[in-house]
Amino acid sequence: MEHSPRGGTDEQTLEIRAAEFTTSDVGDAPMLPELLDQIPPDQEIASVTADGAFDTRKCHDAIAARGAAAIIPTRKNAKPWKPYTPGAVARNEILRKSKRVGRTIWRRWSGYHRRSRVETKMHCVKLLGQRLMARLRLHRDGLCPGHRRDRKQSVARRGRPDQTKGA
Repeated sequence: MEHSPRGGTDEQTLEIRAAEFTTSDVGDAPMLPELLDQIPPDQEIASVTADGAFDTRKCHDAIAARGAAAIIPTRKNAKPWKPYTPGAVARNEILRKSKRVGRTIWRRWSGYHRRSRVETKMHCVKLLGQRLMARLRLHRDGLCPGHRRDRKQSVARRGRPDQTKGA
């Protein structure tokens, strides 16, 4: 089963602020509250930018609880939510604005396009993770060329148990 990184990155510095590695059967949106919890409460989160898969009550509520702005496009067939929570109120405002100016203009106006920098960073982390996992599997299975060579050299230096010195 493949492991996928999920993470939160500072938009300005591209520093990874929160990360989780999950199996590929775990969706992105359920991980958001846990990722936000990794950032200390005294550190401000200005905004959380994510794709439409994060347009859920749980995500909007977690973002609102941190006092951050959600930059998440609503789904095309989105309807307003009952405004019982601050997250629902903020999400309804996104829906209202995107319907008023159109989805394309809302994306440009909200800064949604900046998300691509973070996506690129997380893609690099995912590739690194895949390479590390492949190397770990090779080492575990004794198939890593360097690992086998090192073993042979150390055995040659020590001598085999059945060999005696001077023989």
